[in-house]
Amino acid sequence: MAWADTMPKALVGKNVTIGKNVVLYDGVVIDDDVTIYDNSIIGRPAHRPGHSQFFSSERTYIGPGSVIGSGTTIYTGTWIGKNVLIGDGVRIRENCEIMAECIVGSNCTFQNNVIMFPRSRVIDLSHITAGVLIGENAFVSTGVLTMNDDSFNGNNAEGDTTLNAPQIGAGASVGGGAVLLPGVIVGDSAVVAAGAIVTKDVEAGTTVMGVAAKRRYLQPIPEVYPK
Repeated sequence: MAWADTMPKALVGKNVTIGKNVVLYDGVVIDDDVTIYDNSIIGRPAHRPGHSQFFSSERTYIGPGSVIGSGTTIYTGTWIGKNVLIGDGVRIRENCEIMAECIVGSNCTFQNNVIMFPRSRVIDLSHITAGVLIGENAFVSTGVLTMNDDSFNGNNAEGDTTLNAPQIGAGASVGGGAVLLPGVIVGDSAVVAAGAIVTKDVEAGTTVMGVAAKRRYLQPIPEVYPK
């Protein structure tokens, strides 16, 4: 890898394709065979009114073979794994981790500290709130909304927090337009039907639907280690 001529504190690997008007902030590392399309911003610091810019102590990293769509913003400290596809117009806030072979669809928003395990997918227009965990091989369909605060308080002046993010288990599927309320856990291989509002935990291998979502039937959990 070699330092980029125009941004001496951004490290760019071999066979990297960078489109027009792309901005790489200090501390960005772009690994080999990455493509970044036009008008994207990588490593942007967080900045609240009346406060200094926040730069994570961790580098912003884009893994080998990954593709970043046009008009996407990835904030400081976020780590993108190998062969990840990030669609157009995505916003990924600081200190997220998106592991190998994940897909993030166009115009999704990720708040800070989201973790996606390998081969999971989040489809267009979904909002993933701060602190969400998405398990391996999970599927989150179009327009899913996740919430982490039911007190309308969030971070108060003393620094206390009421945030409690949902979790989506390995192999789980969340249908289009579903809403996951704060703190709910969608178990491994569970299914949340389209349009459901999930107000309590969903057991592994079950299907829920409706408003509020109720269990409908139990589906077999596939064996992880075949006999």
